[in-house]
Amino acid sequence: MVGEEFIILGEREIRSIEDWRIHAKPSPGDAEWSNGGAEFETAHAWLRSGRPSLPEEIHALLATREETCNFRPFYAIPGLLTRLDEFPGEDCAHQLVIVGEAGRRTLIGLEATVDDCFAVRTIASRLADAAAFDENFAEPLGRLVEAIFGSAALRDGNIVEPYASLSYELVSALAGTLIEARRRWAEQALLVIHEFRPASTESFGVAGMNTDPTAAQGEAFNSFVHALVGAPSHVRPNELLGPMNVPGSLSVPGQVLFFIGRASVDLF
Repeated sequence: MVGEEFIILGEREIRSIEDWRIHAKPSPGDAEWSNGGAEFETAHAWLRSGRPSLPEEIHALLATREETCNFRPFYAIPGLLTRLDEFPGEDCAHQLVIVGEAGRRTLIGLEATVDDCFAVRTIASRLADAAAFDENFAEPLGRLVEAIFGSAALRDGNIVEPYASLSYELVSALAGTLIEARRRWAEQALLVIHEFRPASTESFGVAGMNTDPTAAQGEAFNSFVHALVGAPSHVRPNELLGPMNVPGSLSVPGQVLFFIGRASVDLF
C-alpha cells in the first residue's frame, strides 16, 4: 500500500538517492546513474516521497487484481544478483526485488527501462554473443528456455522459433524472480516491468530504426506473454496477467504462481 513503511537494503540501509548511488550493489555505471537512466529513475521513484514508499504507478498496477491489491512491502533490495543455474557467470541482475505480503507472502521482481529496449537482445543474439567468446552457454540457456516455455521450445537440443526471437532479458528476469520467490519463501511472485517514458522519443532508435522504444517494448513484451500462455496476448500497460506457472526445472521452480505486467510513468 502507498504510505506503508519498509526498508531498502544495500550494503547498508538506503534512505536517500545518494545512499542508493553509494550502497546499492552492483554499483551503477555513470550511464545508468544520470537523470533519465533506469537506475536513477528507479531510485527516484521508490524514494519519491523522501523516504522508501511504493510508487503510485506500481500501487495502481497491483490494485488491478484481488490477489495483489493489498500488497504491503517488508523490504526491498536493489541490484540483487540471482544465479540462474549451476553454471557460473550467468546471473539475473534485478533492478529491484521487493518482498512483502498480500494475504500471502509475495515477491516482486522489478525490471526498469527508459529508452533502452529489451526487444534488442534476443535469446538468439545472446547465444551468438556467447559463441563469439567460446562460452559453453547453449546447454544451460536451452535448459532455462525449456524451464520457462516447455519442451516445445527445443528441437534436437536447439532453441527454435518463435522462442529464439524472444527477449533474453525477460526470460532471465522471470526465471530470477521465480528462483528468488522460492528462496525467500514467497507463495506468489510478480514480474513487473517499470517503464519510464521519456518526454520525447524522437531521438531514440531501436535496432537502427527511428522507433518509439515504448511501442517496441510493448511488442516484445506481448510476444513473450504469447509464448508463455500459448495464445496471442495483448497486455496493456498497467494491467496484470495471471496467475500462471511455468513447467520449471531443478533450478527454476514450477510450483510458484506468478503474475506479469507493465507499470508506466511519464518523465517530465
